[in-house]
Amino acid sequence: MTVNIATIADAIATQLEPTGLNVYALPTPARSLPCIDIMPGSTFVAYRRTFGSNGVAEISFDLEIALPVVGG
Repeated sequence: MTVNIATIADAIATQLEPTGLNVYALPTPARSLPCIDIMPGSTFVAYRRTFGSNGVAEISFDLEIALPVVGG
């Protein structure tokens, strides 16, 4: 089985869309605030076992919420 990390980030973004915030599956400099950015986790991919038919990996994402500054 092939794991597509971009597809997973897109699926997370789809689940977050009902928040009413702009959601970005990958970091982008052209974002509209307020928004949620889905970022690679601090340990993005951790391999538990080697690749192969029984390979196991853990993929982590961090969510960054960015809000506009008002009256600053």
